[in-house]
Amino acid sequence: MASPHDILSAYSRGEISAMEAIDRLGLDDLWDLRIAMADAGHELPKPPPDEVRRQVDAALPLLRAALIPEEEYLLRLRAEVLVGVDDVRAGRFATRTVDEIAADVERESGYEDIVRLRRAVQVGIDDWQAGRVDDRQIEEILDEIEGEDGR
Repeated sequence: MASPHDILSAYSRGEISAMEAIDRLGLDDLWDLRIAMADAGHELPKPPPDEVRRQVDAALPLLRAALIPEEEYLLRLRAEVLVGVDDVRAGRFATRTVDEIAADVERESGYEDIVRLRRAVQVGIDDWQAGRVDDRQIEEILDEIEGEDGR
């Protein structure tokens, strides 16, 4: 019979599925398996490089198609601001300034989030194509990003 360490090691190497590891360890769910992996100091399994490449190749066209060119987005945002200006001129928002309306439109449209996402996706694509791949777990990368945002 395999020890818990052996089972976790096999799962970490991708030799057994998460469901098999959960069953053999008598755990309740995937969350418990992740905790056991962390407690034992094991990394979560990673797909083989050819599978990662296949997934990236399949996702790239979808990501690129979903990205709106920044110039087009700025034109859309400008049109929304102009609608707000027209509302002010017509007296529909007499207590608000044009700057306040423009700020609201920008905030509601998520402009900054979209620009950040667009840049991050492009950086990821560029890095992948240049062979710069980060082997850290996604949680580590997110912790680093959140730490930078908190500066």
